[in-house]
Amino acid sequence: MNRATQPQPANSQPNLAAGTTGKASLTPERWQKIKELFGLALGREAPERIAFLNDACGRDESLRAEVESLLAEAEGKRAATAWVFKSASPSAVSTNSQNETAGLSASRRAVARDLVQDVWDAAAELSGKQPSGPTATLTAGFRLGDYEILAQLDSGGMSEVYCARDLRLHRDVAIKVLPSFLSSDPERLRRFQHEARVAASLNHPHIVTIHAIEEAAGIHFLAMELVEGETLERVIPENGLPLEKFFDLAIPLSEALSAAHDKGIIHRDIKPRNIMIDNRGSIKVLDFGLAKITEFAGAQYPDFQTHSLTGTGVVMGTIPYMSPEQVQGQKLDARSDIFSLGVVLYQMATGRRPFHAESSAELISSILRDTPPTVTELRSDVPVGLRRVIERCLAKQVDERYLSVRDLREDLARLRMEVFSGPHTLDLGATLDASVAVLPFTNMSTDPESEFFADGITEEIINALAQIEQLHVVARTSAFSFKGKHVDLRIIGERLNVRNVLTGSVRKAGNRLRITAQLQKVADGYQLWSERYDREMKDVFDIQDEIARTIAVRLKVTLDRDRDEPLVKAGTRNLEAYQLYVEGRALLYKRGWRMSRALECFQRATTLDPQYALAWAGLADCYTVLGNYGFFRPEASMPKGTEAARCAVALDSSLAEAHCALAYAYLMDLWDKPAAEREFLRALELNPRYTQARCWYALFYLQIAVGRLEEGVTQAKLAVESDPLSAYANTTLGLTCVLNPRYAEALPILQHAVELDPDSFYARWCLHIGLHVNRRFEESVAVGETALAMSGRHPWAMATLATTFADWNRPADAQGLYAELIARARRGYVQPTHLAIAAAAAGLQDDALRHAREAAEIRDPSRNQLAPMFYWPYTARLQADPRLGKILSEIGFT
Repeated sequence: MNRATQPQPANSQPNLAAGTTGKASLTPERWQKIKELFGLALGREAPERIAFLNDACGRDESLRAEVESLLAEAEGKRAATAWVFKSASPSAVSTNSQNETAGLSASRRAVARDLVQDVWDAAAELSGKQPSGPTATLTAGFRLGDYEILAQLDSGGMSEVYCARDLRLHRDVAIKVLPSFLSSDPERLRRFQHEARVAASLNHPHIVTIHAIEEAAGIHFLAMELVEGETLERVIPENGLPLEKFFDLAIPLSEALSAAHDKGIIHRDIKPRNIMIDNRGSIKVLDFGLAKITEFAGAQYPDFQTHSLTGTGVVMGTIPYMSPEQVQGQKLDARSDIFSLGVVLYQMATGRRPFHAESSAELISSILRDTPPTVTELRSDVPVGLRRVIERCLAKQVDERYLSVRDLREDLARLRMEVFSGPHTLDLGATLDASVAVLPFTNMSTDPESEFFADGITEEIINALAQIEQLHVVARTSAFSFKGKHVDLRIIGERLNVRNVLTGSVRKAGNRLRITAQLQKVADGYQLWSERYDREMKDVFDIQDEIARTIAVRLKVTLDRDRDEPLVKAGTRNLEAYQLYVEGRALLYKRGWRMSRALECFQRATTLDPQYALAWAGLADCYTVLGNYGFFRPEASMPKGTEAARCAVALDSSLAEAHCALAYAYLMDLWDKPAAEREFLRALELNPRYTQARCWYALFYLQIAVGRLEEGVTQAKLAVESDPLSAYANTTLGLTCVLNPRYAEALPILQHAVELDPDSFYARWCLHIGLHVNRRFEESVAVGETALAMSGRHPWAMATLATTFADWNRPADAQGLYAELIARARRGYVQPTHLAIAAAAAGLQDDALRHAREAAEIRDPSRNQLAPMFYWPYTARLQADPRLGKILSEIGFT
């Protein structure tokens, strides 16, 4: 910690830069107008700010000078030129001569400094930096009345905090000092004394105790309880607090706030930095410096002021934690604190704030308009009940929030009891009794490669159960989102909307296999059934079938087929081929560089057993996806994918995987749209819950191939309903919304997809697109560059990023990316469709058309982006050129 310095004489008050001439009379109405224009101008960049002031002030040079004087106070000597709160401090203000501020009286200058200081503090909070404020004034050993300073604890814009020894009562206390340069400011001193009286009136174990308010050696200070520990800000981990810890802190926090509200006191600055966790784990609420005393409290404590310490319309608090009414400077009641508490609870649960932006103006807009991702979207183990509690706190409309913090506290306490206190009923809505989630079986073998085998067994059981019409079975991706996580069964049931969960383990040892399985109710953990199977490896399919049938019996589901027909089809009797298949599927799901390993697995599986239809379907998917991603030239991959898919259907026409693979090959290789639709519909008829088939049908056929945009969105929504925790399904839904176009609707879906799978290139690339179409170019570039880095600079991301730069009026950056793609194309294959997109972005239309012709001629799978079935911002420059239509017509690609 920093050493304090000896007390210094009071600094001269900072004045306001940019003086005025021809001053108008400064009436209260005019001062209100100055403050309003200051607030509106502050968040604007320099060119926009100048234009705004030209329009708002007109020929009133005095008004403009007074507004600019506040801006100068905020930004130091660079008056009204840039937003610098993230790096500047209030000490950087201009020191122009006093006569330059003649337009504002001393008292109004003081309020102006208050306003600037509070906005700066909020901006520092927004950027994650603590305000530097003035330098410390006290050193260890300094005697302040009956207290001896031991060390400095904190320094902020409004105060300095020290650890001190109370020489009378022989105890350590915290001393909060009003800095000398503010002590002569009546408004600051008044607020400081106000905090002391407010906090001293509260006697609660979770609110810091004020011992005394004193003055010594011309220094105003509070003697208060010393809380040894850390702020909540430092305690919250990146992904949020464990649920038990969350409730341990959230409930006493709500009790403390309720105690203040019962006294008629509104805190107005609830945030993690104002909440301490002591060394025993107990919570303490600090800093009532902005607290407001209501009329109710004024009747109880006549010495207190019953009005705000700031003028009407002045925003006070810390912006990221403010309520909508607070950021608008409206009248506040206790429900404003409830909103701020909701922001804190959200951060405690997820590790992040619900509202984010690059500037305070954007942040205020987000608070007023945006709906953040739910806590259950960001964390799989959070119960739906907690999501509803936090959403109610964060309601934009005051009347939709909790009426009191006491009601909120009761809901939190009830929810904790439900989650941690044994049998109970969580809200499962319209959940069917015959519903089950098959969680990934645990690999108990010493060989890590057996992980694929255990996952394959899980997937086979899911597929077997999915054939039973009366049984609701959670899709693979959603079930696998809980892989490796220790989550309470009741929360899993709530998140996946099921009443039963199947868990198990797999152990391989030579030719022996041990599988254990347990079927439990999520409500109370009651075990409906358990079994251990000790068999030879060759019996693995029989075990899977036995497990699936037993679950059907235990859940009282009647099978609508011959009981002698197995639910699990062996597909192959070659166990090595089977293990290669399940490994290949797992690798293919992950995309990226793993697809080359997946291809090897499928090739070896089909070589070991040429009659293995599922392996041929996997091989087909691998070839066509590799071709679509541009890893292979079309002629080297797409015909092989088509042939493998045909082989899979010929071997077993009852496989949804085989028909889906053939549909995709017909579309991406042959552009045979009728055949593609027929195969997609057959795949969905065989398995309506097959997420890949539903997503590919929605995006590639309905939207891109035939332009049935609304139907595509509908089908993608069905995929998400069936597999809600699938990042792939959510990404596809977001992209179909982009193409529809429903830009505003697409963005939160794509953000959620990235949160579900932060390692997915596809999800990040589509989020980059979603930000672009919403004209949030700077954010789009940032996400696009992340996608570039995680994919080894994939041409898809390079081409779309070039277009983003072009639309953002940064042509040199677009030209640089195109030049890089051309250089890469000289060394190896780059999909000509994306060369065309990048060339158009670089302003090279003839080159773009040449690349487009090549894409159509070689049947580049990405060529479907050139078809004018929908608006696609990345080919908009090409589609506006009539020569493109002629090229596509000549080749027969329409």
